[in-house]
Amino acid sequence: MNGKKSFGEYIRKKRLDAGLTQKELAGQLFVTESTISKWERALSYPDVSMVTPICAALHITEHEFFTACDDDQAHAQERQAAVWRGVTKGARLFFAVGYAIAVAVCFICDLAVFHTLDWFWIVLAACALAFCFTNLPFLFQRNRLAVCLGSASMCLILLLLACWVNVGGWWIIGALAITAACIALP
Repeated sequence: MNGKKSFGEYIRKKRLDAGLTQKELAGQLFVTESTISKWERALSYPDVSMVTPICAALHITEHEFFTACDDDQAHAQERQAAVWRGVTKGARLFFAVGYAIAVAVCFICDLAVFHTLDWFWIVLAACALAFCFTNLPFLFQRNRLAVCLGSASMCLILLLLACWVNVGGWWIIGALAITAACIALP
């Protein structure tokens, strides 16, 4: 039904572009005015034998007539693709700004409260790890998966080391072993 609707809109647009009323077009095609109305309201298609007279009356080619629905669908897909590109661009920008704000705020707070940079490194490594999954894939066209997973693995190791420096303990050995096993699996 969606194809019929866009076809009906196409016929109506071309009729108006030709400066014809439904009655005038019906007179030229030897059909009733209600037939033209049905085509334009997407209730029916014209008969195949009517293609040449319709094209002559509307000043279009037969190719244009038969591809009217395809053209509308192609334009709809292009519009949807443009919307999707805008959404992804906005999301990438949102995440990048969010990471920058988080890093800046944590840097200032860590210096203001503790007069040293200790847990800031944890936040920085965590933001870098998140960046590897949200923004980095859009920056590379080739070897995207390898670059993103390699960068994420390095950021995860840095995050574990930053946590270990602040907390200490032997848990780092197990965490690094699990990380190494996960990196080796692919």
